This record gives sequence, structure tokens and C-alpha cells, in this order.
Amino acid sequence: MPSLNALRSFEAVARTGSVSKAAQWLCVTQGAVSHQTAQLEDWLGVPLLRRDGRGIAVTEAGSELAEAATASFRLLSEACARVRNSGARELHLSAPGSFLANWLIPRLGDFESSHAGLCLRLRTDGGLDELRHRRLDVLVTCGGPASAEGIVRIPFAAERLGIVCRREDAAALAPGQEAKRLKKLACGTRPDAWKDWSRAAKRTVRGTTRSFDHFPQMLEAVRAGLGVAVVPELLVERELQRGELVAPLGFVASGGAFALSFLLARGEEPGIAALAAWLSRKGELRSPA
Repeated sequence: MPSLNALRSFEAVARTGSVSKAAQWLCVTQGAVSHQTAQLEDWLGVPLLRRDGRGIAVTEAGSELAEAATASFRLLSEACARVRNSGARELHLSAPGSFLANWLIPRLGDFESSHAGLCLRLRTDGGLDELRHRRLDVLVTCGGPASAEGIVRIPFAAERLGIVCRREDAAALAPGQEAKRLKKLACGTRPDAWKDWSRAAKRTVRGTTRSFDHFPQMLEAVRAGLGVAVVPELLVERELQRGELVAPLGFVASGGAFALSFLLARGEEPGIAALAAWLSRKGELRSPA
């Protein structure tokens, strides 16, 4: 057998069609990838890649080897995931930062105390590609129905949107005040929140819009009296219960949902199954206590 590192580098180049993309995926330098693929070609005695004006093309021999390498690495990855999750384990979970801070972290102690030996490693930088390549175990998203080949998506809480503000600012949203132009706050991570709310509530609110990059910044601006914002009810439970903010018009279903996604092949792993069941139980709007 040739070097596994050489096979890994070649498989990544063949799959991505680029040395630079393969290097990024493998977290190594482009020079290391080129060296490894050249070493593999020397060992085999046949060219695997052909460089032309448009980039890199895979030869006929390279295509045969790439197909086998991709399938083999997938089998190894799946086997390693099963072994890793067979005993004391941890799950790498990615979700929007607002969901982690405002919903999951206040309940994290409850989850880990009732699931001894299972630890959640929280991230905000994951996506479907990370799920497919086993760099991430589970992914929490919010939005409308979505599907992807080989991915299971389990909704655990309906998304309900509403306008929140300070109690002293609620009068501007009262019936008959529609002519007043409000200061509408928006968030770059959910730019269509006001449109989604207007469609679901069948009501339009006039006003100038000020945007923030992240949800916590926008929520702090609401607390400071800089304006009103449309937010998911799930993410402001504590503020509403404490009376820090109010929702004068209530909340309406947007048609979207908070959902847990994972690989279909991993659905029966104990850790993922336990997390999916727990989220389904906790998905209703409740106090974090």
C-alpha cells in the first residue's frame, strides 16, 4: 500500500478539483498536497492528475483510484464514528450563537446531568459539509423545511415571531398608532425577519431600519430603547419572563422551525438519539429552570 497521507491528499484533490481547496479541507499547505500527490504518482508509476489551462483534470486511472479511495475513507470514517460513540462520548454541535446563548446554554446542565458521560461541544461555525465529512456531529438550524441527501432533519420547536420592545415603548405599537414611524431594528443573521413577521401577522409596521451584525447586539439595542425588533419567541423567553422586554402584539407562527440535523447513517448512535429525544421534549416554550 502507498502512504495513506498521499492517498488522502489525492482523494481530496480529485473530489474538490483543486489543490488549494484540498489543502484547505485537509488543513495543510498546498505544497504538502502537491508533494503527496506526486509521491503517489511515483509509487504507482502512472499519472493521476493532468494540469491544463482550466485547472486540474483527473486521468482515467486517477478516476478509478479516486472512486475507491472516497468509498474507503467514508467506510473508515463511519466505523471510527461508531467506535467513538460506543462509550463515554462527546458530540460536536453547531448552532446559531443566539440559540446557544439564549436557549441551549441555560439548559445545558439539565441535559448533561440526565445524560451521564455525554458532553456537548458547542460551535457556531458548522454546516452541512461539516456533517458530511464528520467534522461535526449535529447541527441546529432555524428556517423553513429543507432536505438534503443523506441528512436527517428533525424539527423540535416551531418558530414564532413577534415584535419586542421595552414596556415604556409598547404604546407606539397600540391599535390606531399605525401612522407613527417606528425605529425598526434588524439583524444581519436574519435579514428577512420583518418581512416574515409581516407576512405571518398580516400587518405592516412603518419605520426606518437600523441593522446590527449579531442578535445579542440587536437585543441590547432594544433594551437601551433604540427601537423595536422582530425576534423568535424561543430566544427571548428569559427577557419576557423577567419583564425586561414585552411583546405587545404577541407572537405568530412563521412556518419555520428549529431543527436538529445529522447524517442518516448515524441516526441510531446513542448520543445523537439521546440528544434528539431531549430536544423534542424541551422544544416547547418553557422556563430554563
